[in-house]
Amino acid sequence: MLERTERLEINKNANLMPGTVELVIGDGPDKGRKFRLKKKSIIGSSDGCDIRLLDKFVSKKHIEVEIDRQSIAIKDLKSTNGTFIGSQNIKEANISFYETVRIGKTLFSILPKPHNKGTESCGLITSSNTGMKELFRNMRSVANSRETVLIHGETGTGKELVAKSLHSISDSSGAPFIAVNCGALAPELIESELFGHIKGAFTGAERFREGAFLAAKDGILFLDEIGELPLSLQPKLLRALENREIKSLGSDIPKNYNCRVIAATHRDLSALVAAGKFREDLFYRLNILPLKIPPLRERKEDIPLLADFFLTELNGSISNDALRVLANYQWPGNVRELKNTLIRTFHLSAGNRIAISDLLLNSGINTSLNPDIIREKEFKSLHDLEQHAIETILKQVHGNKSKTARLLGISKSTLLHRLKKYSYFV
Repeated sequence: MLERTERLEINKNANLMPGTVELVIGDGPDKGRKFRLKKKSIIGSSDGCDIRLLDKFVSKKHIEVEIDRQSIAIKDLKSTNGTFIGSQNIKEANISFYETVRIGKTLFSILPKPHNKGTESCGLITSSNTGMKELFRNMRSVANSRETVLIHGETGTGKELVAKSLHSISDSSGAPFIAVNCGALAPELIESELFGHIKGAFTGAERFREGAFLAAKDGILFLDEIGELPLSLQPKLLRALENREIKSLGSDIPKNYNCRVIAATHRDLSALVAAGKFREDLFYRLNILPLKIPPLRERKEDIPLLADFFLTELNGSISNDALRVLANYQWPGNVRELKNTLIRTFHLSAGNRIAISDLLLNSGINTSLNPDIIREKEFKSLHDLEQHAIETILKQVHGNKSKTARLLGISKSTLLHRLKKYSYFV
């Protein structure tokens, strides 16, 4: 059996993420069917597969398809009848769009999924929002510059994803992407993490460590939550950016580095400068090429795209009424909160399709089956949406608490607890 290992390159600007490509059956018992692909999808004839085929010549678990940014990899899972590209019986291969693969009597290809009208992609991100499209234009303009980029966005907007997208569309996409979260490390560890240390530099330094600046050679060093960097380390970072050289902890020997620095923050750095908590000269050095990510409340037209993306990985979907509820919430936690809400709701719902009755609010209560409860009203919190749902249904059923609880899909005792929390007379 031939093992085909050469890489068939796909356009590096391709957005190969779950939900953006689909498997299309060209011939065989399932001819004409289309399947959404997850990051990893098992294809076979058994019920436990992500994609189940009717072809009796296909093994129970025949092949695995994996999507990895700029490549599509297939792997034969020790099938009985083999996996073929042309006349080659392969074990593993990286394939291109439209290339035909045969398993059993089935022929399939993997195709880019058509974008919805008005959507645009940049690297790993797809959006139909005007503000995001402006961000995409700016990203493309600065992608191949070596100057420092400063990404600003609220918590949960996807700052690291923007940095990774910049990396993926740049000429250095094949080089390392090294991320350091300046807010997640103890102050005494950040210097070693960034600049490295020599053996014996401090107690426990038993061997040389090169640090993030050197590890990101020819690629990207992503400094997340740069606003949390201790003041004591800010002069050393400034010198590193100005001189393009670093000194490892415990060493006086400067070393040149060759990487691009992308920093990100949810903080207002200019306000931190005014408060004396961030160096003004470092702020100006970082803010050469600023990029701003709109919060999710300003790009609600992207909620259906994001929901489809997150639920594809779970083989799930969502109803239009449920999407309407999501669109009328303000999402203070942005895309991260949306993702977590969808995952939680999917796993606690009865089927694979999220309905309006499945949407779990902050305390686990469901919304009404009646989509009119959310009309065009917007909510600042899930707590507000929950309260509004209860108030509306109570009015619709003329204060009947038993019927209200039944419509909400909760017990009467849970409803009474919520009413007490909202200072209703129970």
